[in-house]
Amino acid sequence: MYVKALKRYIEMFDQAIIRPVKRRMADTRSAKEAIRLMLELAVLQKDETPDGCFAVNTAIELAKHDSESIDYVLMGWSKAERLIHDLIVEGQQSGELSKTLNAEWLSPYFNNAIIGLRVMTKTITDREKFHQIIEINMSVLE
Repeated sequence: MYVKALKRYIEMFDQAIIRPVKRRMADTRSAKEAIRLMLELAVLQKDETPDGCFAVNTAIELAKHDSESIDYVLMGWSKAERLIHDLIVEGQQSGELSKTLNAEWLSPYFNNAIIGLRVMTKTITDREKFHQIIEINMSVLE
């Protein structure tokens, strides 16, 4: 039952964050806008957005005990990292982002920022603090 719930959480994350980001990139052709949207969606509280971070809780509590659950967590995080990597590469190819940026390093960096923001939404309601965190993360792409 736990694995089934985790799978559903990952599907909801895909619907609430991954798909809208892909649509934004298709519409605007801006890697920066798409990455910013990922960060903004991480703090947006809507009914269709998973609350908090079930994946983080799973990783913390079950890492040493349940390899199947951890495999699903890592699969979800890998999917987000691949998307971020692809956005950075597309931004570099279009000239929007510097070719000196390392997409291999920045994709886990931004995924970590998204995970951290998701966790913070459980305890912090200060929208300005979230805005500042997003702006600092986006400055890495300059």
